[in-house]
Amino acid sequence: MSGPIASAEPYRAIVQTAQDAIILGDQDGRILSWNGDVQNMLGYTAEEVVGKPLPLLMLHRYRQTHQQGLERVRYTGEMRVVGKTVELHGLKKGGDDFPVEIPLSRSVETEEGFYCGIIRDITARKLAEQSLKENVDRLRKIFATSNDAIFVFDPL
Repeated sequence: MSGPIASAEPYRAIVQTAQDAIILGDQDGRILSWNGDVQNMLGYTAEEVVGKPLPLLMLHRYRQTHQQGLERVRYTGEMRVVGKTVELHGLKKGGDDFPVEIPLSRSVETEEGFYCGIIRDITARKLAEQSLKENVDRLRKIFATSNDAIFVFDPL
């Protein structure tokens, strides 16, 4: 982990034990710090992104919503996604996008406060969900078009 928050021992301990990619951002949407798992996931080094706007790591379609959210929090205090898990697509350095889920929290332990996102690559889960949906659809078609009686037996 690198950046201004990195020197705080409690944060360093949490990040070092985490199984997921962790990124910290400030109230203006700039990247404060992240752990090595984010680097492995996205392909950027910390030196390339720390201090840069967080939308660098977002698909274009999310950038305006992100900025509006930051402004809403700044001017009204209303937080719609903080404390929740959002699903969207992350953007790798090479331009590839992939599905992620990000539980987002906010800390006010520093004077300015900061946001923490734990980025999880959910590509495998999304592929499994799609495969399951396709199998269910295929079975529904078989049941709907079959001229034979079909019995489903559950031994439990």
